[in-house]
Amino acid sequence: MGQIVRVSCEGCGKSEELHIGGGMMDCDFDSIISGMSDQQKDNLREAMHLGAKDFSINRHPCQCQSCGSFYTGSKVSFFLDGEKKAVWSRCPSCTSFKRRLLNKEGTTPCSECGEKVNVQMLGFWD
Repeated sequence: MGQIVRVSCEGCGKSEELHIGGGMMDCDFDSIISGMSDQQKDNLREAMHLGAKDFSINRHPCQCQSCGSFYTGSKVSFFLDGEKKAVWSRCPSCTSFKRRLLNKEGTTPCSECGEKVNVQMLGFWD
């Protein structure tokens, strides 16, 4: 079960409601890869064919370093040949892969204005 959070900047007032964590949608491969580039999709499919194991999907609160948008960053982790690998989704606003993870303690500075970004728990999703 995932969490619904409100991320908001104390300085510039930017705010967004995000669904983070994991849920039942994480069993659907098309849903998992929806925010990835074509190259990432191909790489993930290839890893699966090569015997990648222990896949896990998690969503994290992020801020894009290119456009400043708050968004849910999806991370697919897996092991291949004994090495842990990860593939991240891109920003849905500008398609950049440059991101900053926002911590739940509210100590991450906003990439737009430098003020504190708060992460407030609102509820749960599945």
